[in-house]
Amino acid sequence: MRAPPDRPPRAVADPRGFIPYLTSGLILWGYLTSSIVEGGNAFTNAEGYIKQISLPIYVYVFRSFVTIGLNANELSALGGNDAGAVAKALKDKGTLAVWQYATRKAANGDLEQAPRAKIGLMAQDSLRVEPYASPLKVLPHE
Repeated sequence: MRAPPDRPPRAVADPRGFIPYLTSGLILWGYLTSSIVEGGNAFTNAEGYIKQISLPIYVYVFRSFVTIGLNANELSALGGNDAGAVAKALKDKGTLAVWQYATRKAANGDLEQAPRAKIGLMAQDSLRVEPYASPLKVLPHE
């Protein structure tokens, strides 16, 4: 028979040996839980699109954006005529009030992009501003 060790294993005696494993486990756990929660929310948030447009289901998981509409006067007031001007104005000012657009059915049954609500955008490091040209008819906002 082997005698029990007279001192505990190194990981117990010295927590510095355990901290990297604990940290990597917590990071992985945080990623997995947020992926599961946000993945489920992706379908709830895209309910209107799922019911109206026939697209592969994975498209809705990757969709996490807000579509806004700016006319030529609003773009020039921001200092340009492209997405870069919007990004720069948002970075400089910290917030912007813009019209959020959503897809809806017109009276004749066609899909169209229409103003949904006036919203505030707040600058964040993870925020990306990209140009988007809708294939649908776009209604002007107020």
